[in-house]
This record gives sequence, C-alpha cells and structure tokens, in this order.
Amino acid sequence: MPAVTPSAEELSAGEFSPETLFIALNSFNRDGFLVLEEVEDAALIRRMNEEMIPERREVEEALVSSGVMNATHKAEDKPTKNCLHGPPSHRPELGSHKLYKNPFVLQVLNAYLGPRPQFIYTAGNNAGAGGTERQRVHTDMTYLHPEAPYMVAAQWVLSDFSPANGATEVWPGSHRLTTNDDHVYDPKMNLWIKEQLVKERARTHPPVQVECKVGGVFLRDMRLWHAGMPNTSEVDRIMLACGYSARWYQCRGTVKLPQGVEHLYESNDLVEVMAEYLPLDQYKQYRHKIMNDQFHTKLILPGKVGVAA
Repeated sequence: MPAVTPSAEELSAGEFSPETLFIALNSFNRDGFLVLEEVEDAALIRRMNEEMIPERREVEEALVSSGVMNATHKAEDKPTKNCLHGPPSHRPELGSHKLYKNPFVLQVLNAYLGPRPQFIYTAGNNAGAGGTERQRVHTDMTYLHPEAPYMVAAQWVLSDFSPANGATEVWPGSHRLTTNDDHVYDPKMNLWIKEQLVKERARTHPPVQVECKVGGVFLRDMRLWHAGMPNTSEVDRIMLACGYSARWYQCRGTVKLPQGVEHLYESNDLVEVMAEYLPLDQYKQYRHKIMNDQFHTKLILPGKVGVAA
C-alpha cells in the first residue's frame, strides 16, 4: 500500500513539493484514502496515547449512561469492543490542537476539497483489546450526499496501525461510485452497504487494511466504504479524527471545544475553524459524541442532498 513520506527538504519547508503533491492527489482521488507518514511529532502522539489509554472504562460508562447510539459499535448485534473516544481538547498540554492544523494535511486538503476547507468536527475511535467481531461495510453518510469530494476525515493513529490491532478495512475506489441507495438501514439508524454490492465489489476490487506508523495520518474521503476490524492484540488501539468540509458544501457541523482554548484553534489561510466553545462540564458531555446532523449541509437543494434520508 503506497504512502507519501515528506523528504528532509519538504519537512524543512513544511510543505510537499508540487511533484509530491501531484502523486498524493492522484492516489487520493483514485483510492479514496491516503496515508501520509512522518508528518507529526511521534513523541507527542505517543504521550497522548499513554494519557488516553487509561480512560477506556470511564469513556464506556459515560457513553452508556448518556444513551449514545452505537456506544460500542455493533456488527449484526455483536459488540465489536469499539467505542467513541474523543480527543483530550480540555488538556492543551497534550497537544491535540496541533493535529487539525498540520501543514501537510492542510496542503493536501486545500487541493482535494478546494481552498480553505472548514474544520467541522473532532472524534476518536478506541478499538478495545481482545476484539473478535468486525463491523459491517459502510460509509459514515446517513443522508443523501454529493457525488464529488466534499468531506475528509484525517485519522491520526496513536499507535502503529496494523491488522493485528484492528487497522481499518477500506474498499479502494468505492467512493467514486457509491450513493445513498447503496445502504441498508435498520430502525436504530445503523447502516451498512447492501450485501450483494459488497460481494460484487469484492470479486473485482477487494478491500485492504490501512497500515500507518505513529506520526502518520490516514486521510479518508467520507464517501469511502470501510469497516472497523477487531483488535486482537492485548492493548487498546486509539485513532483520533479531524473532519474537514469543502466550503461550498456549507456544512452545519461545528467542533465542540472547551472554553479557554480559543487561542489554540485560530483560523488561518489554509483552514477555517468552525467551533463552539462550551463550559468544561458541557464540553465533556459532547467529547465522545458525534451529533446526528454533524455532516449535513445548510443548503436547501433538489433531491434533499445533505438531508437525513
């Protein structure tokens, strides 16, 4: 699986060369995902992981008590030991605020989504150790969505990402053809790609599991088919996501952040931060949640694009 790694000269400049950017965009557009290696301080990422791993029990209890849907993601009603586990934005000394403005990520997204995309959410996924069940194949879009690149998740791995610890399964190229009609929904708003479509694509374009090292990031077009996989290792595996939307899409979503960190989340020439700053106790209620309309557009369009199906 090809990954893009900046050269010493590119690291010094804080941006990819035009030639490297060309290669990165060609791969991202073709496959719907892209791995960038060695673009962030690995020591910072490891420290964040060390501080977040002990939170597992507290996070699960908070999710269950608040009634959050899919607190432990399920596959055919079997718990996968995966749960939402948001970044520690309330602890700025851990540096999670540095992730959304990584210059290499923003350079790629400004080319892929258009100038100055909007930073519209943070989230995280904790694949619990000793997992045995996988998710069904799905996209994260529970609504009629555009068929052009409009939203990307930058997924930062807090430990080396491999099949052994539940590296995400992705279906290369599926983002270019999928529509909302490819999904099956159940009354609890779980969703997955129709089984026949999965079988057909597997014959010609089988899935792969994304591998990535600490200090790297996995970019995923939100239209891409994917699935959470079991973490069969003995240590929890955490992945943090920063979500970006094209400006033309006019996404409703906002990043929920604690008051007092406004100076760490300023907009710049490469990204606009769409943030709500909340009192600490209220922020903690949102930390491990993704709102139902997080990815919907403000626009009123023919065919109800961007509206819940």
